[in-house]
Amino acid sequence: MEGSYNKVLAAKQDGLYSQEGMYFMDMLVDTVREEIAECSEKAYASIAASDLQSLLMLASVEELGEYAANRSWVITGGTVTFGKQEETFSQLPSSQLIRETLSYAKELERIV
Repeated sequence: MEGSYNKVLAAKQDGLYSQEGMYFMDMLVDTVREEIAECSEKAYASIAASDLQSLLMLASVEELGEYAANRSWVITGGTVTFGKQEETFSQLPSSQLIRETLSYAKELERIV
């Protein structure tokens, strides 16, 4: 996917589209950046600011700072630290889940 994202962001920077098309390119670029940002948050605890800037294809450190502030990231000493998003998973009783799934399978067999 990195190649496809890169092509979209590069097309925006090259200005290949007319003024009317730039509105949609802006929306597409924002969507691509959001996807890359979400993946980066899940893949890394922190990353070098210069690497993230090039990954998101932002023009300046100031743009990265604004983007980081909107996403509650912390930039210190040239490193971007992502805000930990606590995901709480409830414990599923595995044996009960297996029994219910097998029961559903048997019922489907009887119906068919």
